[in-house]
Order: sequence, then C-alpha cells, then structure tokens
Amino acid sequence: MNVDEINRRFNPSWITTAIDEDCMNLCENIAKDMAPENPRASGVSSSFLRNIFGELRRIETGGFEQHRADFVLLRPKFDYACTRAINRNSSKKEVLKALQELYKKSAQLVKDARGFKNVVNIMEAIIAFHK
Repeated sequence: MNVDEINRRFNPSWITTAIDEDCMNLCENIAKDMAPENPRASGVSSSFLRNIFGELRRIETGGFEQHRADFVLLRPKFDYACTRAINRNSSKKEVLKALQELYKKSAQLVKDARGFKNVVNIMEAIIAFHK
C-alpha cells in the first residue's frame, strides 16, 4: 500500500455518508502492510496505532463538538508520530506515509459528528485488521 494507491482508492463518501465494503478492503490492506510479519513494514506496532486511536476515543467520549479543536490538532500530532517512527526505521516509510495520507484525506472531510464517527470507525477497523 502506498500514497498513490490511497489517492486512487479513497472515496470521500466514506466520511461524509457511510463506510462501505471498499473502505473495509482498503483498511484490511493497510493493516496487512503494517503487520509484524511483513518485512516491508518491519512491524508497525499496535501501540503506535492505539496511541492515535486512544486520542480519537478521548475526543469521542468528550463529544466531537466540544473537542473539535483537539481533533484539528490531532493531525499534526499524527504526522509527528509517523515521522518519528519513519526516522527510527525507514523501512516503515511507505506504509506509514499511506496511513498518513488516509488520515489526512479523512480528517479534512470531517464537518460534523457523523464524519468524525466514520474516521473513528476507519481507524478502529485498521487496528482490528492489524491484530
């Protein structure tokens, strides 16, 4: 999975309307590329994914509308975490850049709690498939 494939396959309606089977297939492909047994990814850790997901859950628990600024600020935090992981192990670059692109494209489309919930569900699916 790479950035070009994310750009080709990403469907904005996954965020604005509803997640479909194509979205789940993309999540599964990303997760497989990040799996510990995948030599290209050199095992993107579950804790890396859970840190981002934990922040999304915290925002969700407090209410999206009340924590909209936290959601906006999560994107640079996500980028920073990906860059740090890449700098520690450059073999993770391709898959982490793809994950960054998916998150960026998704986050930019969030206008309300429904869109936010779809982003949370996409990230949760990636974590589930990663396990």
